[in-house]
Amino acid sequence: MNSRLQNPIRLAELILRSGSYEFGENRTMVADGLVLRMWQVFEDFVTRALSESLRSSGGRCLLQDRRFHLDHAETAQLRPDLVYEFAGAGVPGGVIDAKYKRSRDAGGHTGELYQILAYCTRLGLSEGHLVYAAGPGTTAQRHQLYGDPGVTVHQHVLDLDTDPEFLLSQVDAIAEAVRN
Repeated sequence: MNSRLQNPIRLAELILRSGSYEFGENRTMVADGLVLRMWQVFEDFVTRALSESLRSSGGRCLLQDRRFHLDHAETAQLRPDLVYEFAGAGVPGGVIDAKYKRSRDAGGHTGELYQILAYCTRLGLSEGHLVYAAGPGTTAQRHQLYGDPGVTVHQHVLDLDTDPEFLLSQVDAIAEAVRN
């Protein structure tokens, strides 16, 4: 009854062993391709690279932090990609959301600005950071949002078509902006 599950089970075994269906002794599995969720690969890279860079100056990085809600009844959960807490403070000092898409010029993506505004409002921050996979230039754009106090959203673009050292230097620059 479970013969139809043999190929998925073999694939799961390969993944759990960190193996590959292209290399190795067991070539009984046939695969025509591999699907990657690139948005998740990008998000994982950005949050882990930023975490490493931010930790070098102390503090703590929480990925997909689920502690915060938008409402008092705690029915509208927030889940920022990365929340940075300054060393010893135990309170949020920065918030970052990664987007595997092309940023826009001056207008920004309204939905993403709402999202980071909600994070900043709830976390009590005056600044938030959006990190895009592509866009016009790598100079961060700033969006001054209304409110009392207002919130500044820094829109960063990573140049993914560069060598790894330069890419990580871009990540370090974003981490420096989060620290300040």
